[in-house]
Amino acid sequence: MQDPIDIPVPTDSGGDGTQLPALPGELVLEKELGQMAPLTRHIVGVASRKPTSFGGPVAAEIFVGATLQMAEDLKDQKSENKNLREKIETLSEQLRIANERNVLLTERLRAGRYTPTIKSTSTLIGTTLVGVAIETYKANQNAITIILAIAGLIAIAYGLFPVKGAAE
Repeated sequence: MQDPIDIPVPTDSGGDGTQLPALPGELVLEKELGQMAPLTRHIVGVASRKPTSFGGPVAAEIFVGATLQMAEDLKDQKSENKNLREKIETLSEQLRIANERNVLLTERLRAGRYTPTIKSTSTLIGTTLVGVAIETYKANQNAITIILAIAGLIAIAYGLFPVKGAAE
């Protein structure tokens, strides 16, 4: 073992001798207690008033620090969960709108497959009916001529003009 005389004396120890130990109630400012969750507030309050109940001031500070860190982490997670829920709600609404539009467009696409065929057939039938109407007119069958001519013109009009809403 070395003789105590051989140990050098520091020239500047960093302390001036005026430091005082913390008082038991100085671990956390009292105004900060109101912003904490109830369990955290109670743990900090007990540690501030009676640090020996946690095994001493050092253990109390470590325990309070861990408790405050967990409380802060919990607060951050709740905030993040709230943000994620809002984002999920927004995305769910956008998905619902997209699904509705998809159903509408799919139905229009299905209906559009048959439209050209129906329109062509309608034009063909309409011109045929008008042709038959002309022949019945020549044969002096006026009652049937009017019916055939009107039906033929309606069929031709359906075949030539676009259907409302088909271009949307």
